[in-house]
Amino acid sequence: MTPDLFTDRILRIPPGAIVVTIGSAGSGKTTWAKRQFPNDQIISLDECRRMVAGGESEHDVTHEAFEILLMALEGRARRRITTLVDGHFVAPDMRRHVLEVARACGRPAVAVCFRVPAELAQFRSRSGNRMLSPKLLRRQVQQVDDFVLTHQDEGWDQVIFFGDTDVDLLPAVRYTLPEPMPHPGPFDVIGDVHGCAGELDRLLDTLGWLPPEADGTRRHPHGRTAVFVGDYADRGPSSAGVFRRVMAMHAAGTALGVPGNHCAKLVRYLSGRPTTVTHGLHTTLDELEREGDVFKTDVRYFLENLPQVLVLAGGKLVIFHAALQRDRVGSQDQATWAQTTYGVVRGTDENGYPIRDTNWTGSWPVGEDEPLAIYGHTPVRSPMRMSNTIDIDGGCVFGGYLAAYRWPEKTMVYEPAAKIWYESAKMGWRGVPTGD
Repeated sequence: MTPDLFTDRILRIPPGAIVVTIGSAGSGKTTWAKRQFPNDQIISLDECRRMVAGGESEHDVTHEAFEILLMALEGRARRRITTLVDGHFVAPDMRRHVLEVARACGRPAVAVCFRVPAELAQFRSRSGNRMLSPKLLRRQVQQVDDFVLTHQDEGWDQVIFFGDTDVDLLPAVRYTLPEPMPHPGPFDVIGDVHGCAGELDRLLDTLGWLPPEADGTRRHPHGRTAVFVGDYADRGPSSAGVFRRVMAMHAAGTALGVPGNHCAKLVRYLSGRPTTVTHGLHTTLDELEREGDVFKTDVRYFLENLPQVLVLAGGKLVIFHAALQRDRVGSQDQATWAQTTYGVVRGTDENGYPIRDTNWTGSWPVGEDEPLAIYGHTPVRSPMRMSNTIDIDGGCVFGGYLAAYRWPEKTMVYEPAAKIWYESAKMGWRGVPTGD
C-alpha cells in the first residue's frame, strides 16, 4: 500500500497538539523536527536516554527513558503546550501510550510518518554520527510499512506521510487557528484609548465615520467595523465618554473589542474584590460614581463579556491586548489570560521599567501565510512592526497619539493627543509619528 504523501508547502497543526515522529533511523525526522519546532517544544527520546544513562545511544535504558518522556508529555499536555515527541516510534506499544496521554488530556494527536527506502536510510545514517546494523534498520523500515497499513485503526487525529523528499524541501509547520468570527472586514483597529474620548471621536471623523446617533452609536458609510485593543479607561479626561461611545457601537454591531489590564482591574473593583486604586483608576471610578449604578453595571457587564482574543477576516487578523503565543489562540486557561492581559516580561530597562514582547512567534519562522497580530498595551513612538505583529499603542493619554490600522488597506491613521492628560516618565515623544 502506498500512502498519499503530503506535498503542500505548509503543514498546519492544531495549537496544543501532541506531534509524534514515526520513522527509521536516517529517515530525516529529527532534522525536520529541529528545523520546524523550537527546542522548548521538543521532547526527544534520545535526550531522555541521555538523562538516564549519560548517552543517547544507550538503548538498554529505553524503557526508563520512555517513562520520563511520558511523564513530561502528560504535564505539558495538561497545560495545552504544543509538543513534538521525537523518536523512532515504530513500535505500536509506544505509540499507544502516547495516544493514551493525548486522550486523557483531551489533546489532538498528530502522527508524522517518514517513509523512506532502507537503502536511503542506511546511506543517511552512515553519514551521521551513529549507525544501526542493516538488519535492525530493515526491521524499522518494515515497522514503518506496517504502520502504513494499520494507522487508521490507531486513533490519530491527523496522519501525515513524507516520502524520500530532501529534508530541505519538506513543508514548514504553522498552527491552525480557531474558527474565525464571521466578520470579514474591512476594519479600523484602534489602539489604547485610556479615556481620550475627544481624540477617539476625531479619529473616527478622519476615518470617515458618520456623526453619533441619538444613542451614541457611530457607523461607517462603507460598513467598516471598529476594533479596539483594550484599555478604554483610566488617566484620560472622559473614561465614561469612551465607554458610552464604544458600548453603543458594540451593541449596534459596528465595533468589536478585547479587554486590557486596566479593564481587568476595573472589573475586579466593581466586583467588590480587593483592588489597589492606582495608575489612574481613581479618575474612572469618580466618573462612574457620577454616572450612577446602572451605568456602572453596564460597564462591568460589557468588560466581563469581551473575548480575550479576536480572530477575524477568515483567520488573517488576530487581535489581543498585550501578548500571545500563537499556539494559545483559542485557549481559555489562566496562562493565556495572563499573557493577553499583562504581556510577557523579558526583563527591565535601565530605568527599571519592564521590557515586554508579544511572544507571538517565539523562534518559529514567519511566512506570508501567517495571520497579522495587532495589539497595544506598551506605548511606542511609532507603530512597532515585527514578526507579523504591530503594536499600535501611541500613548495618547501621555501626549502621544491615537492610532488606527486600516485593514485590508494596511495603512495607519493618527490623531494627536490634545494635551498631556497624564504624565509618564516612559514617554520620550509627543504627537504623531514622523516619517511613518
